[in-house]
Amino acid sequence: MKRTFPLLCAVGFFGLLAYEWCRTPMTPWFARSFQIDESFVGFIMGASTMTGILLKLPGGILSDVWGRKPILVAALLFITATPFAYILVDGPLGLLLVRFLHGGATSLFMPVTIAIIADIFPQRKGTAMGWYWAFALSGRSIGHTLSPAVLLATGSFATTYMIAGPIGGIGLLLALAIKSPEKKPPQRKKVSFRTGFLQTIKNKRILFAALAGGSLWFATGSIQANLPLYATEVRGIGEVKVGTLFTTLVLVSLICRPLMGMLSDRIGRKPIIVSGLLLTGTLIIFIMRTESYHTLLILVAGYGLAEAMVQTCTTAFVADICKQDSLGTALGAFGMLMDIGHASGLALTGTLLVFLDGTYNSTFLIVGMLVLLSAVIFLFFVRAPLPQDSA
Repeated sequence: MKRTFPLLCAVGFFGLLAYEWCRTPMTPWFARSFQIDESFVGFIMGASTMTGILLKLPGGILSDVWGRKPILVAALLFITATPFAYILVDGPLGLLLVRFLHGGATSLFMPVTIAIIADIFPQRKGTAMGWYWAFALSGRSIGHTLSPAVLLATGSFATTYMIAGPIGGIGLLLALAIKSPEKKPPQRKKVSFRTGFLQTIKNKRILFAALAGGSLWFATGSIQANLPLYATEVRGIGEVKVGTLFTTLVLVSLICRPLMGMLSDRIGRKPIIVSGLLLTGTLIIFIMRTESYHTLLILVAGYGLAEAMVQTCTTAFVADICKQDSLGTALGAFGMLMDIGHASGLALTGTLLVFLDGTYNSTFLIVGMLVLLSAVIFLFFVRAPLPQDSA
């Protein structure tokens, strides 16, 4: 097990590097090359998240029934193969289809990796998840930075996308070397499906945690779909600087995640989740109001801290509550509910922009107020888990 966690961190690094290489800011720019409006750009960005809504729960269930490793390897196969499909895209509908397929990668990948960590570290989930996310998001950060640079150097979307395939292949080879964390062969019983699903749907704290995580991802999806276009088309910021904005967000987030994980193991998850949501809602309102690139950089860095606070602690919060034999199922359902928020942010903000005549200020004021409302709900309606809750 000592060897499993470093390997898992490396898998997360290469897996998210390959996936994010193809996503932000590449997808909005590639979509824009087909001369489509903001609402359809958001819809394309949301396609991969829609796959998560459909597949995260089944992926989590299968990891409980068949074991973690087979699902992890299948996810890495998706991550490795799908970048080559972008070469065949010749229009917005083709891009929509590829993004939908590519979402299958993280739909399987994320719940099973988190479940493996919870299997290995039953008592220090927050710390372990924080360190895992630090490695995984460092890969994501590199993807955000290098893909725009490669695009500018080559002038080719196809060449840029193809590079992601071999990067994902490294993650696949590392995943094959991981030993399954289960102490005994998993039992192929339908009880895991039924019990885990009902546990998630009936547990109000899990649903409220999903609301908190979903509101964060609603805001994050709004940024992913619209910040590249706002920065380049409204503020005249160059493509490489836009990539630097996303890199800064991710770097701050990955640095803070181990700290937030360790802190949540000491003081509990709830205060950090509430504080993170309040910070998220406040920052999202001002990010689309600033005219200065350096001010925007500072606000985006603050958003990275808020993202670290909410995502690390909501995931650990759910793992604290879930039964061990249906952990994958519950985490899959939790991820599915969060993806609903993410997809909404990607798609609905584009629609709001069109409805509000391209007014970014008003659109993101609405987004920020929704996140602040979720913070109030979590503060007053959720109690912290007790030690016996996951027994």
